[in-house]
Amino acid sequence: MDIIQVRSAVRILVGDFILPVMTSSSPWVVDGLGGTAIATAIAGGDREASLKEVGGSVTRSSRCATACSACVTSAFPDGRAHRVGMIGVKSQGEAVAEQFVHRPGLRQIALHINIPFGAIGIGTDHDQPGLTPALRRGCLHPLRAGPRLDRTSEKESAMPHRCSGWVVPFLLLASLWLPPGGARAQNLTAVLEAEIVTLDPHFTPAYITRTFGYMVYDTLFAMDGQGRVQPQMVQEWTRSPDGLVWNFTLREGLLWHDGTPVTAADCVASLRRWGSRSALGSRLMAATASLEPRDARSFTLTLKEPFGLVLDTLGTTSSPVPFMLPERLARTPGTERVPEIIGSGPFTYRRADHRTGDRMVLRRNAAYVPRAEPSNYLAGGKVVRIESLDIRVVPDGQTAIAAMRSGEIDFIQYAPFDLLAALERDRRVRVQNFTGLDQFTGHYRTNAASGPFADPAIRRVLLRLVDQAEVMAGFGLSDRYARSCNAFFICGSPYESAAGTEPMRQPSIEAAREALRQTRYAGEPVIVLVANDLEAAKISSEILADRLRRAGFNVDMQVMDWASVLARRTRREGWSVFGVHALGVDLHSPLTNSVIGFNCTNATTGGFHCEEALTPLFAQFAAAPTLEARQAIAARMQEIVYGQAIAVPWGQFAQPAAYRAQLTNLIPSAIPLFWNVEKR
Repeated sequence: MDIIQVRSAVRILVGDFILPVMTSSSPWVVDGLGGTAIATAIAGGDREASLKEVGGSVTRSSRCATACSACVTSAFPDGRAHRVGMIGVKSQGEAVAEQFVHRPGLRQIALHINIPFGAIGIGTDHDQPGLTPALRRGCLHPLRAGPRLDRTSEKESAMPHRCSGWVVPFLLLASLWLPPGGARAQNLTAVLEAEIVTLDPHFTPAYITRTFGYMVYDTLFAMDGQGRVQPQMVQEWTRSPDGLVWNFTLREGLLWHDGTPVTAADCVASLRRWGSRSALGSRLMAATASLEPRDARSFTLTLKEPFGLVLDTLGTTSSPVPFMLPERLARTPGTERVPEIIGSGPFTYRRADHRTGDRMVLRRNAAYVPRAEPSNYLAGGKVVRIESLDIRVVPDGQTAIAAMRSGEIDFIQYAPFDLLAALERDRRVRVQNFTGLDQFTGHYRTNAASGPFADPAIRRVLLRLVDQAEVMAGFGLSDRYARSCNAFFICGSPYESAAGTEPMRQPSIEAAREALRQTRYAGEPVIVLVANDLEAAKISSEILADRLRRAGFNVDMQVMDWASVLARRTRREGWSVFGVHALGVDLHSPLTNSVIGFNCTNATTGGFHCEEALTPLFAQFAAAPTLEARQAIAARMQEIVYGQAIAVPWGQFAQPAAYRAQLTNLIPSAIPLFWNVEKR
């Protein structure tokens, strides 16, 4: 058996600098548990297979030379490519999960071992499952200069560690390159709801793109913590007595991330592009006679008919949000993605800092000029108190929580429901609850184009069947995090109403069974789509399928991932109902509510519903001059929605965030916001 020869270069990481320390052609062993190693595997000739970052404690020991081949071949006896989850220690109490891939025919590994400054004292777990006896017997000695922190025996602890003699002097030398004060730039590490895939802030209504947008871009107006719209990029504005002419002037000193000034022409082009992608924006554009810049910092919006929600529209949080872009990018058709990511927000994006499937690093925008007012939700001064925001891709919630407890992760947007009680007892962690518009509301979306639920009478059976308390109990949520709510425009919003909710007040299987007998239902299958990768959607749909069966429906439950659910719902056949949830900030207004926003349109995402009585009410709501008038219109819309059972709510709940206790001044928001926060 050939011995795998390892060439290595040892470097020390200090802040953003890498200091070369030592090179050697002697055999080294990597066990996947120490510092960070970047490996390139050479499989022969000039063919090169890049390996992922792997954690690795290293030792220079002659008796490990023969064990090294056993290290690879015995650990991976079937000769196939493998992924082995390991922990690469970055600093004391901070670990990163990486992967090591072995490929058959490997003969040489070129390693660059990065020894992070501050990692001294981190040991190795010799009992890591999956490693060979040869590895556990003596080829794994941690590179360290402090006391051991692993679980090795006293005999193993007494073994010589050849590296420690030269590591300490070089670490002392490296300290000369530390920034003033002896601390590296502050970094906050976060795990969000999903990977950020679409960076164009107008292209998709995806929540994760909205979160990215608030970091990198800025808005003309923004909502404060009391739901009031406040100026953001705008310094001042005027409105004509008839409400048809609006003049806006931008704040001084606004710059794009490429250093060019923000102009009124940029904002006009951005609003036009956003209006082509947003249902709310399209309503404003439909009421617009002209939208033109007056000079470099001011522009005028002239309406051809009253539109009572101009400022609410410009300051909406509903996705896609009216984020501002440079004019040259805003001229990109809404059907195409912008070719470059340039914003004017408090964080900057660089393509070099974005590794798809792994992480994205956003850096503090040193040129950003925050407003003078205190930070207040999305409004006020966006003062960034960290140097960088490191967004990691960790799909598994349990893994993310373990990483947060170990100190690697600072913030997790969605804490798993089943771990909330344990997290609340953990003194290292804080759980951030949400209420009102920051809560989610779940709905069962029905297909009006085909199948049993094309009949409104059969759809109305759901009003008597759905028990919101059972769904919330299925999540394992206490009353602190969840509630039943029959209001279509959510409880706690200005448009909360009880109109049309009578059939929903006492749900039961018996009442639903009796209502079903009075319909023309003849046993046709009800296809329930269950997304197996979204906890709330999965549980809500499974509970509905069970209650449908008990009420007398013939249920066909089809399990798939969420992406497949979204694809299936665009078809007129092949599905009947599925559970979905959205934030209150998007659902509380008729003009932004995605459940009814595509009523009587050609869109394939609204369940193919068309209730003609709803159509004129949207325009009436937008033109209504007072809150009271809008509330009356919203109540009428709710009566129509429930009268036709377009959708049925299954509960209102918070999906709490979790963060380490070292974070302070974190803004309470279901949309993660990372200005104002400090890391102790």
